[in-house]
Amino acid sequence: MIEPSNEFQELVTRIGLHLKYHRNRQKFRQKDLSYLLGVSYQQLQKYESGQNRISAARLYHCSEILGVPIESFFPKNCASVPRAILQEMDDLQRLFCGIKNEKDRQILLDIARSYALR
Repeated sequence: MIEPSNEFQELVTRIGLHLKYHRNRQKFRQKDLSYLLGVSYQQLQKYESGQNRISAARLYHCSEILGVPIESFFPKNCASVPRAILQEMDDLQRLFCGIKNEKDRQILLDIARSYALR
Protein backbone atom coordinates (compact mmCIF):
# COMPACT_ATOMS: atom_id res chain seq x y z
CA MET A 1 0.00 0.00 0.00
CA ILE A 2 1.30 3.45 -0.89
CA GLU A 3 1.61 5.83 2.05
CA PRO A 4 0.17 9.35 1.64
CA SER A 5 2.73 12.12 1.33
CA ASN A 6 3.43 14.43 4.25
CA GLU A 7 1.80 17.31 2.33
CA PHE A 8 -1.36 15.26 1.78
CA GLN A 9 -1.54 14.24 5.44
CA GLU A 10 -0.98 17.86 6.47
CA LEU A 11 -3.94 18.89 4.30
CA VAL A 12 -6.12 16.19 5.90
CA THR A 13 -5.13 17.52 9.34
CA ARG A 14 -5.83 21.13 8.39
CA ILE A 15 -9.26 20.28 6.98
CA GLY A 16 -10.03 18.51 10.27
CA LEU A 17 -8.96 21.54 12.29
CA HIS A 18 -11.16 23.79 10.16
CA LEU A 19 -14.06 21.38 10.68
CA LYS A 20 -13.52 21.51 14.43
CA TYR A 21 -13.31 25.31 14.34
CA HIS A 22 -16.63 25.65 12.49
CA ARG A 23 -18.29 23.08 14.76
CA ASN A 24 -17.18 24.98 17.86
CA ARG A 25 -18.14 28.30 16.34
CA GLN A 26 -21.67 27.07 15.74
CA LYS A 27 -21.75 25.63 19.30
CA PHE A 28 -22.28 22.05 18.11
CA ARG A 29 -21.14 19.22 20.36
CA GLN A 30 -19.36 16.35 18.61
CA LYS A 31 -22.23 14.10 19.63
CA ASP A 32 -24.78 16.33 17.88
CA LEU A 33 -22.87 16.91 14.66
CA SER A 34 -21.90 13.24 14.38
CA TYR A 35 -25.57 12.26 14.75
CA LEU A 36 -26.60 14.63 11.94
CA LEU A 37 -23.79 13.26 9.75
CA GLY A 38 -24.72 9.65 10.50
CA VAL A 39 -21.33 8.76 12.00
CA SER A 40 -20.14 8.01 15.52
CA TYR A 41 -18.66 10.80 17.59
CA GLN A 42 -15.41 8.80 17.57
CA GLN A 43 -15.37 8.99 13.77
CA LEU A 44 -15.94 12.74 13.92
CA GLN A 45 -13.02 13.00 16.37
CA LYS A 46 -10.85 11.16 13.85
CA TYR A 47 -11.90 13.57 11.09
CA GLU A 48 -11.14 16.57 13.28
CA SER A 49 -7.75 15.25 14.36
CA GLY A 50 -6.74 14.28 10.83
CA GLN A 51 -6.55 10.60 11.75
CA ASN A 52 -9.12 9.72 9.08
CA ARG A 53 -9.87 11.42 5.78
CA ILE A 54 -13.33 12.89 5.28
CA SER A 55 -15.04 12.32 1.94
CA ALA A 56 -16.01 15.23 -0.27
CA ALA A 57 -19.69 14.32 0.10
CA ARG A 58 -19.49 14.24 3.90
CA LEU A 59 -17.54 17.51 3.95
CA TYR A 60 -20.27 19.07 1.81
CA HIS A 61 -22.87 17.75 4.27
CA CYS A 62 -20.86 19.39 7.10
CA SER A 63 -20.90 22.69 5.23
CA GLU A 64 -24.68 22.45 4.86
CA ILE A 65 -25.26 21.63 8.53
CA LEU A 66 -22.85 24.27 9.82
CA GLY A 67 -24.00 26.91 7.34
CA VAL A 68 -20.55 27.67 5.93
CA PRO A 69 -19.19 27.50 2.39
CA ILE A 70 -17.34 24.26 1.66
CA GLU A 71 -14.20 26.20 0.75
CA SER A 72 -13.99 27.43 4.35
CA PHE A 73 -12.66 23.98 5.33
CA PHE A 74 -9.58 24.42 3.16
CA PRO A 75 -6.54 26.34 4.39
CA LYS A 76 -5.72 29.66 2.76
CA ASN A 77 -2.13 30.86 2.66
CA CYS A 78 -1.18 28.61 5.57
CA ALA A 79 0.80 25.96 3.73
CA SER A 80 3.94 26.54 5.78
CA VAL A 81 2.35 27.00 9.22
CA PRO A 82 3.72 24.43 11.69
CA ARG A 83 1.27 22.05 13.34
CA ALA A 84 1.96 23.50 16.83
CA ILE A 85 0.80 26.91 15.61
CA LEU A 86 -2.28 25.33 14.05
CA GLN A 87 -3.18 23.86 17.44
CA GLU A 88 -2.67 27.26 19.08
CA MET A 89 -4.87 28.82 16.39
CA ASP A 90 -7.52 26.22 17.15
CA ASP A 91 -7.40 27.07 20.86
CA LEU A 92 -7.50 30.79 20.16
CA GLN A 93 -10.47 30.45 17.80
CA ARG A 94 -12.40 28.34 20.30
CA LEU A 95 -11.74 30.81 23.10
CA PHE A 96 -12.49 33.81 20.89
CA CYS A 97 -15.89 32.34 19.98
CA GLY A 98 -16.65 32.15 23.70
CA ILE A 99 -16.25 35.92 24.18
CA LYS A 100 -19.80 37.25 24.20
CA ASN A 101 -19.09 40.97 24.36
CA GLU A 102 -18.39 42.49 20.92
CA LYS A 103 -16.29 45.27 22.42
CA ASP A 104 -14.09 42.74 24.22
CA ARG A 105 -13.59 40.80 20.97
CA GLN A 106 -12.59 44.02 19.21
CA ILE A 107 -10.05 44.83 21.94
CA LEU A 108 -8.53 41.37 21.57
CA LEU A 109 -8.35 41.77 17.78
CA ASP A 110 -6.63 45.14 18.19
CA ILE A 111 -4.07 43.58 20.52
CA ALA A 112 -3.42 40.70 18.10
CA ARG A 113 -3.00 43.15 15.19
CA SER A 114 -0.51 45.25 17.13
CA TYR A 115 1.58 42.16 17.97
CA ALA A 116 1.41 40.88 14.39
CA LEU A 117 2.77 44.16 13.05
CA ARG A 118 5.84 44.19 15.34
